[in-house]
Amino acid sequence: MLAFIKSAIILILLAVLLSCSKNNRISELNVAIASDFFPFTYAENDTLKGLEIELLTLLERRLRAPVSITKFSFSNLLETFFNQDFDIALGGVTITDSRKEIFDFSIPYYDATQTVLALKNNPIEIDSLLAISGHRIGVLNNSTSLFLLENTLLRDRSFSINNLRRFNNLETLFAALKNNDVALIILENTIAELSCLENDFKIVYIYDFTEQYAITTKKDSPILKQLNRELIRILDSDEWLDVKKRYFLY
Repeated sequence: MLAFIKSAIILILLAVLLSCSKNNRISELNVAIASDFFPFTYAENDTLKGLEIELLTLLERRLRAPVSITKFSFSNLLETFFNQDFDIALGGVTITDSRKEIFDFSIPYYDATQTVLALKNNPIEIDSLLAISGHRIGVLNNSTSLFLLENTLLRDRSFSINNLRRFNNLETLFAALKNNDVALIILENTIAELSCLENDFKIVYIYDFTEQYAITTKKDSPILKQLNRELIRILDSDEWLDVKKRYFLY
């Protein structure tokens, strides 16, 4: 009889543990995403594309859970995520100490460093970010490069907005530099290095701060552990390497 009672207790405990495990598993992922953050997430003919969209596709496959995406602008992404009922947020969100006080973050999925390019025959020398202030600068619209300028030089008025040129794609950005419509362009480092191989460009300055992009969750989110477990597997996969190569972000 005593053995029967012990067996029953063990079965009940196992049932409870399995139930808790199932409750913590991700059954659906509601995502708030910045849809204006090329090349991580961007709209093309009303279809979302980019590195982060492909990351969500890989997560959906590994989690075996449907992913629902709601689009927001980069500027109000985290505020909206904080105030509304979403599981995660993506959109080139950088891990910072101040944000850690409000949110939790996954392991990083990308390290971003901004790089300044000029034509090879341009004798210009740049030894700091501030040194670009007197030149016409080209950036991709809604890119990390634009946000860098907005959050540093433009904010403290070290750089005139009249010298800023925004472009919607790499083709027009590169053409502007080749035609001397701008003196310098700013790109994420891996894209910059690749463009130098294919064009008469040179790197004149690399900004000495590396941003780490990560998936944002609510504080003490029960899904973070499982999210990180699957992210580790994805980031170590050949599939992820292929994704980064497609967007020249390797």
